[in-house]
Amino acid sequence: MPAPHQALLALASAAAASARLAIEPIRPPDKRLSFGAVVRGLSLRAPLSEAELAELDAALSEHGLLLLESAAPPDLEPRAFSDLVRRLNPGAETVWRDQRTNPWERHKAEHLGPAGTFQLPTCPEVLVLGKGEYRDHFGLTCSLGGARRAYGSNGSQVIGGGKLQWHIDGAFWKAPASRASGLPCGVVGMRCVEAPSPPRECEADYGDGATLSCAAGSTAFCSGAVAFELLTEQEQDTALRTTVVYAAHPFKRFAGCGMTRDGLRCVGGVEVECTIGDNERSGQLRLPLVWRHPTSGRPALMPHTRCLEAVEIASSDGAAPPAVLGTEEAAQKRKTDRTDTPGEGWESPHLHEQASWEGGPGRHT
Repeated sequence: MPAPHQALLALASAAAASARLAIEPIRPPDKRLSFGAVVRGLSLRAPLSEAELAELDAALSEHGLLLLESAAPPDLEPRAFSDLVRRLNPGAETVWRDQRTNPWERHKAEHLGPAGTFQLPTCPEVLVLGKGEYRDHFGLTCSLGGARRAYGSNGSQVIGGGKLQWHIDGAFWKAPASRASGLPCGVVGMRCVEAPSPPRECEADYGDGATLSCAAGSTAFCSGAVAFELLTEQEQDTALRTTVVYAAHPFKRFAGCGMTRDGLRCVGGVEVECTIGDNERSGQLRLPLVWRHPTSGRPALMPHTRCLEAVEIASSDGAAPPAVLGTEEAAQKRKTDRTDTPGEGWESPHLHEQASWEGGPGRHT
């Protein structure tokens, strides 16, 4: 646990450890499922040099998740953090979960009770998440968490709430009028400004003998690349031939569906789907089940089951038409059971943590 004056920046992406920064794997390097590293000796009080940025980008590719220890104290302006994340996302044009333009974020705010999450007025790239009343938090005064069930202590998506959802941050559909692609951001950033007090432990029971224990307020990460490597050779072959069809307006359409106890799969058929208008049925995305890192080429299992409408599995010889499983059939047959296991997770220290990870190879809850 870092001291109160410390801040951590976690970055997940993918490249090579730097000789100028102290980079230490979170797990011993000889451990088969190593994931993540701590970086020391960096400060965000001033912009990073191009050399430092290149070192971070390289270390991200190698370790999948980085914690930049003591890089940013709690009073650091959010703009300094968002500027770093933007520099790691060259060419980015849109803000994820932008409540000014994102159709799903606007729907939540207008139809599902208090928004519960808010953008900083002076830095809209930063979305504030949490629970409780806040006054003048970098210019924002609000009630975090709202009345929505998703933020409750029981029956919710937060750790300890009993309804975990392992996910990738993205809309997974392309709104016709939006410039956003629906894909996850290249690099996502998160900063923990205040942790629950007093500290307490939460435990998630996956129902199959596996459990996850971590401190309240934590974010748990797992590697899609490690998950792919855990598959058998036959399962890897099937995964590489699988295409996932993501529904148009998936979060609204599947809002009434439940999740399996392990937080990996959406359950429920058409009888619990929410009605969407004809004008909301365009924008499907068809993406491979296995994504490859743009630099290393390392494969990673990256399904977002909350948004999944169908699964297409091509024949091994490419001659036969692909086998297609619709929403209900895919849930019943649990075709992603084995190929959507997080493998070995990793819990981040939470006090004053700042985190940023690549949207491709990392999943979190």
